Amino acid sequence: MIYTKTCEYAIRALIYFADNPEEGSATVKQVSQESGIPRSYVAKIFQCLLHSGILRSQRGPSGGYSLTTPLSKLSLLRIVRALDDPKK
Repeated sequence: MIYTKTCEYAIRALIYFADNPEEGSATVKQVSQESGIPRSYVAKIFQCLLHSGILRSQRGPSGGYSLTTPLSKLSLLRIVRALDDPKK
């Protein structure tokens, strides 16, 4: 199966959470710098993942994005549907 660049970037961005479980949350800037994905693209992806319930956001100085469920329980299909679902 061939994934879109958006799905590939989303998977790479979510890997940040797996590599940094102690942090709990991350900003768009942190994920962008660590994963090598343009900041605006991370922001777009995170908005889609937020609306699909994969991520949640917290405003404020110690805010950022965090997973709603552990990555071990998150399926690749759910990520792909959140970003590339033709029914949207």
